[in-house]
Amino acid sequence: MRKTEEKFESYVFKESTTRNIYSERRTLILLIISGIALLFLIFDQTLITCILIISLFLYSTGEGIYQWNTKEALNGSFPEKISISKNEIVIGKTDFPISEIQNTKIQCNDILGLETNGGNLVLRFIPRISNGTRNYLSFTYNGTLYKYRFRINSLSHQKIIEEIRKSILNL
Repeated sequence: MRKTEEKFESYVFKESTTRNIYSERRTLILLIISGIALLFLIFDQTLITCILIISLFLYSTGEGIYQWNTKEALNGSFPEKISISKNEIVIGKTDFPISEIQNTKIQCNDILGLETNGGNLVLRFIPRISNGTRNYLSFTYNGTLYKYRFRINSLSHQKIIEEIRKSILNL
């Protein structure tokens, strides 16, 4: 019986070009409050400074606890299917034979549901559960550089792409 060729199939992730206003606004407000606290400290207003610092601490901790087990928002879409095998890469309806591509790089470490190292108290509020879209594929075909992001849905999904990556890159 003939062994079937392993093939990794997923979707290309296209990040949204619109900005996340809420996150930027939150960071700006926290920076302004920190600046005001510093000014009160300089002008020897210890009580007001302490109140502002305690408020910042409580807000940061509360935000961190609120997002502790939340899943990272997608902030993008999956417009095309991606298929990678040892012989070809197919993006949407375009085929790229492995024998004709150069400078192939595949990064495949992010898995849907993987716990991230999100933190609080550093003006960054990162959800703890990954959406699995920080995986990258880049290659050159006919002198044109192609770059894509894609999603890995599970650990078994990652093992398949890792085996194909080793085969393509001759590792």
